[in-house]
Amino acid sequence: LWRSWDYKEKAADLLSLTSDKMLANKLIDGVIPEPLGGAHNDPETMFKTLKTELKKNIKELSELSTKKLVNARIRKFSNMGSIVEAAE
Repeated sequence: LWRSWDYKEKAADLLSLTSDKMLANKLIDGVIPEPLGGAHNDPETMFKTLKTELKKNIKELSELSTKKLVNARIRKFSNMGSIVEAAE
């Protein structure tokens, strides 16, 4: 969009690339919170948080059959986006 990093926040907002907007648009299933100051400032806490979230999600998903997982994925991706018909 703009050929400068100075506008990265504006571009992310306009493209709805923020975690809040992606969650609201059902493009992602959840947001894993970072430690205060960002993951790079406290990697150990981030690793522990990520490990907990991954274990929880793997446990939930492993209880579903392959057929249910595939159908849920098809539904999820089929519901993404929208189609706008052009006026004639």
